Amino acid sequence: MTTTISLTTLELGEYPPGQDPLPSWKEGSAKQSIINFVRAVTTTGDVRFVKPEARIAVFDNDGTLWSEMPAYFQLAFVFDRLKALAPQHPEWRDKPRYAAVLQGDMKTVAAGGLRDLAPGAGN
Repeated sequence: MTTTISLTTLELGEYPPGQDPLPSWKEGSAKQSIINFVRAVTTTGDVRFVKPEARIAVFDNDGTLWSEMPAYFQLAFVFDRLKALAPQHPEWRDKPRYAAVLQGDMKTVAAGGLRDLAPGAGN
């Protein structure tokens, strides 16, 4: 949340000069690139300026923006439901992808794709 507020403040140009708009971020090229990008796309007259109505806001849950390995909320919901209903379906333990979900083995789950978890969903 701090990042989102800071970027909004950065966009509006309301943060005091010399104050770090992303204080929770480590110094480095990534941080500076983000600051430079936000300044450029929100500064009228810059060649990279983006009109406010064409902007898309991105919100994250923990500061990572899920760049490492994203999973959709719907997928998390399906996994939670599968785990909750598993005691009523002992046969799921014999299906490799279902068993992988129940064991928290996401590498095996990902290897099968939707085809194994939701027949008919395609891949």
